[in-house]
Amino acid sequence: MRKRGTLIALGIFGVGVVLCGGWYFTNRLTGVTIPERRYPPDNAYPKYVQIAERLRDKFNYDPQLIAIYRKLPDSPLTPEERVYFLEQTQPLMDAYAQLVDDPCVAVYEYRHDFLSSHEFAGFREIARVESYHMRILQKERRWRELVKRAHTLIKFSHQIRNEGTSMHHLVGAAVESLALNVLCESFPQIDDPVALESIVRTARQYERFHVPRRQALLHDKYRGYSFYKLCTQLPLTEVFAREQWKTLLGLEGGVDEVRFAREVLRVRFEGAPMLAEYESLMNRLETEVKKPLWEPVNPLPTPRYAVNELLLPTRFLEPRVRGLEAWYIAQVRVLGCAAAIRLHRQRTGSYPADLKLLDLGDIAIDPFTGKSLIYRVGASQGFQIYSVGMNRKDDGGRAPSDRRKDSGDITPASIPKPSQKSTSLTDPIWLR
Repeated sequence: MRKRGTLIALGIFGVGVVLCGGWYFTNRLTGVTIPERRYPPDNAYPKYVQIAERLRDKFNYDPQLIAIYRKLPDSPLTPEERVYFLEQTQPLMDAYAQLVDDPCVAVYEYRHDFLSSHEFAGFREIARVESYHMRILQKERRWRELVKRAHTLIKFSHQIRNEGTSMHHLVGAAVESLALNVLCESFPQIDDPVALESIVRTARQYERFHVPRRQALLHDKYRGYSFYKLCTQLPLTEVFAREQWKTLLGLEGGVDEVRFAREVLRVRFEGAPMLAEYESLMNRLETEVKKPLWEPVNPLPTPRYAVNELLLPTRFLEPRVRGLEAWYIAQVRVLGCAAAIRLHRQRTGSYPADLKLLDLGDIAIDPFTGKSLIYRVGASQGFQIYSVGMNRKDDGGRAPSDRRKDSGDITPASIPKPSQKSTSLTDPIWLR
């Protein structure tokens, strides 16, 4: 009887082993395919990094230049300080400007623990110095050179985003905003037809060299894949030692660390269904992100696995994130249209009755509505041209005076609000 019981127990144990083994081999993650990063033979990106490092070295080791740089942009420089600043920075500005038409692919690897942020601060330094050079040209009313520098800085902002992650796009947007801020402040005074033609040309070319934010989604996706791959390849002790993983996942300790450890263990034993869910939700996310901005997006369902909730870049569906890219597109378009309108008046003596007469193509379309930018001509005021902006509300050509991007219309000019008014929007902006 005892022998029979032992045999039954062994049989049950054997069946359990077979079932567990079958479950494990069915659910284990056998391989994750991640493409190799490829770069053009004469890639401009590492050259930008070198220029940024040289610029930062100057600011770190030249006491006179440090003192001048700390005064920017709020405090005026003496003529001697301005000359010294230009002498020290102009060669590096010329060096980066020579690269903006070269092939450029952001340099980083498809690894979730690979951090490439060291050059980002340097890119911002390039933009900050370039914007100061633009402000000098603004004071001297050298519009052609100012517009050329703005065009160069905008192209640079997109080159450092190309084939990059969301972080590359955020830095690129910060760089682009510096160029557009100076250009919008200057636009009411720009009457040089050559400079105006350059603005129109910049707006037309922008549609070609613009790097869409959805491109970053693909690269963020592969970084998620790399997390799965590293979980299956590295010893658990080494996985847990990688503090930067927890930082990238938004984990800080305590309960989050326990949650992280649990999810890593699950990847080791049931990674296949976890990865399948990640791929399925990423495909749905890509479908939603590709929709035009004026179409509503559907939120993703809550992932079954907590690790996918951490890895999925659902921020792409947030209204402000979706709207930020369109904001810059709209700003460039209204500048291009305003320049074309001003040129038309210089040549004919009157404003065009309709934007269609200018044959501007897509740059006359508001990315927030898919319809034409709003254009009006006033008998005595001049003309208005604007996008409805992130709030998709026609505010009558009133722009946010505090540079916020989630209120007001997007106009071709930055005009401070009257000091006596409490509203955050300017009066309606009319140009001539």
